[in-house]
Amino acid sequence: MIGIQFGLSLVFFVLFIGYFLTTETRKRMRLSVLLTLTLTGLCLSSLFMKDEAGAWKVKIKPGLDLRGGTQFLLELAGNTSRATLDQAVEVIRKRVDSVGVAEPVIQPVGENRIIVQIPGVSEEDKASYRRQLERVAKLEFTLVHERSDELVASAKDKSPKVPIDGQLLKLRDRQANGTVIETPIVVKRRTEISGKSVANAFRSVDQLGRAVVIIEFNPDGRQKFGQLTEQNIGRRLAVILDGEVYSAPVIRSAIYGSCEISGGNMSSVEAEELASVLKNPLESPVAIIDERGVDPSLGASSVRSGFQAGWVSLVAVGLFVLLYYRWLGLVSIFSLMLNILILLGLLAQFGFTLTLPGLAGLILTIGIGVDANVLVFERIREELSHHRTALEGVSSGFQRAFSSILDANVTTVMAAAILFWQGSGPVQGFATVLCLGIFSSMFAALIISRTGAEWLAELGGKSSLRMMRLFENSNINFLAMRKPAFILSGLLLLAGVFTVAVKGERVLGVDFTGGDLVTFRFTEKVDDGKVRAALGDQAETVQYQRSPVGGQA
Repeated sequence: MIGIQFGLSLVFFVLFIGYFLTTETRKRMRLSVLLTLTLTGLCLSSLFMKDEAGAWKVKIKPGLDLRGGTQFLLELAGNTSRATLDQAVEVIRKRVDSVGVAEPVIQPVGENRIIVQIPGVSEEDKASYRRQLERVAKLEFTLVHERSDELVASAKDKSPKVPIDGQLLKLRDRQANGTVIETPIVVKRRTEISGKSVANAFRSVDQLGRAVVIIEFNPDGRQKFGQLTEQNIGRRLAVILDGEVYSAPVIRSAIYGSCEISGGNMSSVEAEELASVLKNPLESPVAIIDERGVDPSLGASSVRSGFQAGWVSLVAVGLFVLLYYRWLGLVSIFSLMLNILILLGLLAQFGFTLTLPGLAGLILTIGIGVDANVLVFERIREELSHHRTALEGVSSGFQRAFSSILDANVTTVMAAAILFWQGSGPVQGFATVLCLGIFSSMFAALIISRTGAEWLAELGGKSSLRMMRLFENSNINFLAMRKPAFILSGLLLLAGVFTVAVKGERVLGVDFTGGDLVTFRFTEKVDDGKVRAALGDQAETVQYQRSPVGGQA
């Protein structure tokens, strides 16, 4: 599947360049059709995958509010401060949601505990998350003792006598069949370089195609590592992680760049996990003291009404453009359908988790796409009124509307880039989805809709481009109403500031202010609707979530 996706991506790139280099209308229309088919195939291959049973399923996972997931209760060891707890929360968030699209819930509880809820976790994924959550990732670079081989050999399968300046550890060596062989090795007690010198870590492959982890140092660490390797050429350097030696290569030359952790026949999943924890080390050890499944945070009726509202809005928008713009409206509906497919394919490629707010964002993206089509179609109407031919009107309409569409989307992308740069977790996820939605909307409006409109103009002429007009004379002098508009805007702004000042923290949700966690145990199953009815006015601010274990809520 990866090979197919790579081939389709390459074809799409070539066609995309050819589309913008072509000046002939017919040739550009044919390239547009091929471009759309290629992108559709690429999105379908990203959106669907085969499970273990061989059945096709959608790669986008439902979020905690739609389907629930798994909850881990973590406890930090030792005496912890608020700063240590906040650091652990941030590190765990980066480990399980590095791009901000997984939509986990990560909340500190009390003085030394953290709740982590992850949507749609399989049994295989649970084991991976356990390793990532519990691992401290204490990285050390230490020289191997000069007499290590001699001491180990003289011990004859017993524990060797270790000098006062050394310590006995285990060297991991993963075989091709997956088994791990551990052999004793004596290393120096003194740590030459610690994990604080690591700036970045990522998965790669070595010359034999085996998975490895590449470590990049910060400027100070790069200088230390270079001096260490330069002064100890010919000696072995042990790479120690959480008390285990992952590799102990011989230093062949001075290295003032990156370092490689091989770990034998490490799998790509293990390399990815290792890189993740090395980038985000914990200051205090963490233990999982409880693990359980959680039901959706929204009741079935809320989920059903949310999806129903989404479908109603899509149908309403589709009927409007179809009735108002007629044949061009049909073109708009087709481009919007492909817009949804493109966006879902891109989100699946990024491992996006769909929540109810995310669904609302998808519908908003459709609205953005419709807005672009409305700008273009109204411009085509103006061009046709100037006695242009059908093809000239379509071409001129898209060219003249392009600057307005581009300006609006560029400013939005700039805001999204700042959010991704400065934000973390869900904020980065929102910025990612926003940028992907803008890309899909612009592609659908400026390429798919344009090709459809040009086909209509060529086949049916001006008659196929007729549209409804509600206002014959729409020449409204808005500048004449600038004073009342300024006054109304100022009053609304003052009203908003006054409301925030009066309510204070009451306008903020639990994400900003925190709150209390209360667990109830019922002797029999209680309907979600009854619980929300019992909460009364507090139902909008209280988050209720049922646990399938023991009837707790």
